[in-house]
Amino acid sequence: MNSFTPSSEILQRYAKVLVNFALNSGEGVKRGQVVRITINEAAKPMYVAIRNQLIRSGAHYITNYLPDDVSREVYELADEEFLKFEPKKYLKGMADTIDHSITIIADTDLHELEGIDPKKIMTRQKAIRSIKKWLNKKENDGKYTWTLALYGTPAMAKEANMSLKEYWDQIIKACFLDETDPIAKWQEVTKKNDEIKNSLNALKIEKLHIVGEGVDLKIKLGPGRKWLGGSGRNIPSFEVFVSPDWRGTEGFIEFNQPLYRYGSLIEGI
Repeated sequence: MNSFTPSSEILQRYAKVLVNFALNSGEGVKRGQVVRITINEAAKPMYVAIRNQLIRSGAHYITNYLPDDVSREVYELADEEFLKFEPKKYLKGMADTIDHSITIIADTDLHELEGIDPKKIMTRQKAIRSIKKWLNKKENDGKYTWTLALYGTPAMAKEANMSLKEYWDQIIKACFLDETDPIAKWQEVTKKNDEIKNSLNALKIEKLHIVGEGVDLKIKLGPGRKWLGGSGRNIPSFEVFVSPDWRGTEGFIEFNQPLYRYGSLIEGI
C-alpha cells in the first residue's frame, strides 16, 4: 500500500513536536525568531503543517522548497566552474538571519545519483560549506539550533521492505505521535537522557572497550570530553554520545546497516 497519507491530526502533532519542542534545544521556538524550512516537494503536507505551526507560534519562516528528482542533470551538465560557485553574500545573509532550521528528509529516489562521480558531488558540497562554518559557530555560541526529521515516501518504504503505511507507523510510534501530547512524552525522554548524561559525566572514564559480534574496539575519551544528546537535534532521537580521541582509539568494527552516500549504496563497512 503506497498511497497512504498521514492524517492532518498526526501532521499537526508532528509539526508541534518539531516547532515547539525540538527547536531551541527542547524549549521550542520563541516569538519573533526566524526558522528556515528545508523540505522536498513530496512532503508538501508536512510543509504546510510546519509553516502553520510556526505562524501560530509567532515565528517567521524562510522556505527552501526542493523539487523532486531533478538533481542528476545538474551533475551531468555542470562543469568545474559551476560546481565551485559559492554565493557567499547570500549564504552569509541567510546564516545571519535565521535562528533555527527544520529539515525534512523525504527521498523520492534514493538511486537518483547512482553512477555520478562522487568527486562532483563533494566539489559542490565544499563550494557551499561556508554557511555550515558560520552556522556551526552560531550554534556553539548558543544562537542557533536545528532539527531533522523524516517524512515517509513510497521510495523510502520500498527500501525498508515495508508498505508506506507500515513505514509511517514506525515514524508515528518513534516520535510519539500516537500520544495525545507527544511533547510531554519527549520531555520525559529528555529528563531521562539528562539523568544518563549526568551519570556518565560523573564517571572518570579514560577508555571504553566494546566487544561483541563484529566489534573489538578500544576508544579513548581524552580530556575535556562531555557526554551529550537528547537536545532535539534529531526527531526521533534517544541517543547519548561522546566524542572519542582518535589518538587512543584502536581495533575494528563492522556495520550491518547500509548507507546511501554521494549517490551510492554502501554496505559491509
